[in-house]
Amino acid sequence: GRVLNVGDSVADTASSDFGDAKESRQVATFPQQVLAGHRKAVCMAAFTPDLLHVLTASYDQTARIFSSESGACERVLEGHFGAVHWAASSPDSAKVVTASADRTARIFGVASGECERTLEGHKGELYMASFSPDGSRV
Repeated sequence: GRVLNVGDSVADTASSDFGDAKESRQVATFPQQVLAGHRKAVCMAAFTPDLLHVLTASYDQTARIFSSESGACERVLEGHFGAVHWAASSPDSAKVVTASADRTARIFGVASGECERTLEGHKGELYMASFSPDGSRV
């Protein structure tokens, strides 16, 4: 399996072998990839459903899309005016929704990194956002 570890301004990916259930032990090798580039603390990290990318959200007002294979940053998702608390992938891994302290959620295309839509109207900061199981709604 794959494991994510978030700390300070980086996230790490690792391989994990959960071993025999009778022994109930876990062996993880950290880090396999270091996902660097954020200028402030990383709030969260998550794999996309296709496992090709890792999404991160940060207090530096950006989310990032990293290659899970190489660890390279492929896209910086910009446009928020506050900390980005959350980033989540659509079921088909083609879009990312972010949730921010600026009281907006934004939908970005993974291929382009461009903001396709801004969802406004919340009275307080947003801490989470996600796509519906079929990807048609946020």
